[in-house]
Amino acid sequence: MTDHRDDYPHEQLAAIKAFRESALEMARWHLTRTEGFEHKAANLLGLSGLALAVVPFAVNDLGGLAVWARHVVRLATGFGAFALAVGAICCLQVVRPRKNASAAPETAQLQEQWAEFLKQRTLTAGDVDGTFTDSLLSEPILHTLKNLAERKGRWLGRAAWSVAGAVAGLTIAVLSALLGAQ
Repeated sequence: MTDHRDDYPHEQLAAIKAFRESALEMARWHLTRTEGFEHKAANLLGLSGLALAVVPFAVNDLGGLAVWARHVVRLATGFGAFALAVGAICCLQVVRPRKNASAAPETAQLQEQWAEFLKQRTLTAGDVDGTFTDSLLSEPILHTLKNLAERKGRWLGRAAWSVAGAVAGLTIAVLSALLGAQ
């Protein structure tokens, strides 16, 4: 039979659990954002690689074009290829693992309390919940997860703008080829 004389009052237990659940939900939300950015970046990286593979074919045979059109096609295709390469580098920044961005609750304090509990069996459910909640909220876990998601989001934004620039450049190249055909 468990002795609950030193346990937390019901209101305090409810507050601790509410804080814990809120912190866990915030952590899940930031992790979901981060995973979404990484998934989008991987898709954009594949698209950029495919488009870069096609670029040499765009400037292969320009003999049937007017002189001005050849120059515009080469310039616009070069810009498009450069923008695709920049977009690919930005995507790699999104998907690369970060050494200092791992965020996890502090385990040492919980392990110490577990060892103490095994010796004396004096900890209450409120103590354990409080320790875990404290490790979530006192350590910079949520701040680290938020910063990681924001960083990956900024890199993904740069990648998207780079790919949009590449699409614009390649569109100009195609239109110039069509208009400059003799």
